[in-house]
Amino acid sequence: MIIQSLVEMLVRKIEIGEINPVTGLAFRVEDIKVAEYKNEVIKRL
Repeated sequence: MIIQSLVEMLVRKIEIGEINPVTGLAFRVEDIKVAEYKNEVIKRL
């Protein structure tokens, strides 16, 4: 089950260029590890 608020949060992080603390770079779709969430984010971008 996909949590829509989580998808929206991920989309916002990518759109505003928030820094990923793990990589030190802006969040990217490739940073999303769960395929279902990655696919939902791709649909919204």
